[in-house]
Amino acid sequence: MNALAATVSVYGVIMALAPGLQVRRMRQERSARGVSIGYAVVLWIGFCIWLAYGLAEGDTPLILANMVNVLVTGVMIGFAVRVRRAEQARLAVVGAGA
Repeated sequence: MNALAATVSVYGVIMALAPGLQVRRMRQERSARGVSIGYAVVLWIGFCIWLAYGLAEGDTPLILANMVNVLVTGVMIGFAVRVRRAEQARLAVVGAGA
């Protein structure tokens, strides 16, 4: 692996971990209102396609970065859906008590 491939691999993994920052914010605020789940799903599908391409080509940097991207973005989507459901349940309880 040459220096550029190593740099791409390392930075690709760093980028792939970025949705973890969104998960952290959702946990802190107990809200997913600032997250576009549709946008995240479009990205996740793209990461899946790039992962498939990387696997087909045997391209280690693409495989590594997109494998992490698929995982972390999938966790973010799942967490956002869970937080939104909890928000809706809390609102329903508050609304029922009014």
